[in-house]
Amino acid sequence: MDPLLTPLDAGARLALQPVRPRPSRIATERTLATLLSAGLAASAGITHISATVDHTSDWWPYSAFFAALAITQFAWAWAIIARPSPRLFWLGLCLHVTVVCLWAVSRTTGIPIGPNAWQPESVGLSDTVATVDEAFVVILLAPALLLAGSRRTADALTAIPRRCAPILIAVSLTVFLVGAHAG
Repeated sequence: MDPLLTPLDAGARLALQPVRPRPSRIATERTLATLLSAGLAASAGITHISATVDHTSDWWPYSAFFAALAITQFAWAWAIIARPSPRLFWLGLCLHVTVVCLWAVSRTTGIPIGPNAWQPESVGLSDTVATVDEAFVVILLAPALLLAGSRRTADALTAIPRRCAPILIAVSLTVFLVGAHAG
């Protein structure tokens, strides 16, 4: 240290140094919700790759649907991390609400097209876990979009899903890997 430097000079130098803004707790939690949503969507996409292979013997449009869905979920997961925006949040919300509803219809009344039209599919472990993943994407995104003006309320509503999401991702990947190993 310069012996001629007075405490006043040192304080002035310190004051002139750029200050890195510390991210707010809200910004950090929103980033966490975005990353978890992306992980859950990608995890469901992995299950849909498996469904693509499983449905090749049923009817090729089923396989094409699951392949397109997996690609869409991977693309959305990448995009929401690369450039998060309200438009992408809405797209993800609509996509995953639609997929959850389609799964519910396919398990209760059956879908109206294909060789097994109007015949409900059985509920399996991997498809249920993927649907829970997709539902959690909705639970994480909806408060951020619908309550954008009330950050505290949005953060409070997503606190539990944010804590559960890493566990769901791990369970999803475990179910996928066990299923791939068994099959």
